[in-house]
Formats: sequence, C-alpha cells, structure tokens
Amino acid sequence: WSSDVCSSDLITFVDASGLKETELLGRQDPFVVVRTDCDTKQTSVHTNGGKNPRWGEEKTVKYKGDAS
Repeated sequence: WSSDVCSSDLITFVDASGLKETELLGRQDPFVVVRTDCDTKQTSVHTNGGKNPRWGEEKTVKYKGDAS
C-alpha cells in the first residue's frame, strides 16, 4: 500500500437541516463542497433551498487512504 494511491467511494448528498439563515431578503442558495487530498467535488446549488435544502446527488470522491 502506498500513501500516494487514491481510493474512491460513492457519496450520496441527501440533505441538510437547520442551516443558519444568511439572507436578509429571500432564501439562501446552499451547496456542498467536499475536498480531499486527491479531489474536490461540489453539489449543484439548491436555489432557494433555505435552511433545509435537499440534493439527492451522488458523487464519486477520491481520497488518500484505505477504503476499509
């Protein structure tokens, strides 16, 4: 095993709840960013998702380390 090898897993971004409200007018447009040593993935922006957005997106994310 080498620490320079990237493994990958499928991650499902389902939803978020109780986010802090950041907009004075209207509803916020949240998204998720995942950063690892090998990869950066972002969900789509949930337009007007507010404090309880839903994505239901799957992304394959690469990372250093063992998947077990």
